[in-house]
Amino acid sequence: MPGQLNTYTDVRVAVEAGDVIGITATGGSGLCARDGPAAVGYQAHYAAGSDPAPGSAVLYTPTASNVQFDVSAVVEPDADGDGFGDESQDQCPSDASKQGDCAAPDTQITRGPKDKTKKKSATFEFTSEPGASFRCSLDGQPFAACTSPHVVRVGKGKHAMSVQSVDAAGNADSSPASDQWKVKRKKKK
Repeated sequence: MPGQLNTYTDVRVAVEAGDVIGITATGGSGLCARDGPAAVGYQAHYAAGSDPAPGSAVLYTPTASNVQFDVSAVVEPDADGDGFGDESQDQCPSDASKQGDCAAPDTQITRGPKDKTKKKSATFEFTSEPGASFRCSLDGQPFAACTSPHVVRVGKGKHAMSVQSVDAAGNADSSPASDQWKVKRKKKK
């Protein structure tokens, strides 16, 4: 709005150390400057001949007189080079392929069979963070999509179930939850 200070927090401009952030605008009074004459093209020029040192203040000279540009920016570090500021935009500065939560979810098995049982079917219930999906592996087989509750049928002997959650950002639990049990032979009557 002309005649007042406007703040924009959802603007992302990719910059590197040493870049100069400036503004160019044309149009009527107050478009991007204040106290300027109407119908004058405004263009701010860096007053010196070379890029300023990172973090230094710079002076821009408008081509029209009596014009003041109120422009400031906060430049955040970008450790993974993805163009998102690590402090307010990225939240995952260790992985350039992700801009958001990069913490892996934690999977918990909340129900499973007894350690020793005669039953050849076992029901597993499991949880993780909201929105997570699950993959299950029985007895070392490859992980496959599953939902809770998950029922498996097995023969006698030792068995192991592993459950891995994957959050909405694609982060997989690096230490899947697991449960082991043994199906005993039924006694003959």
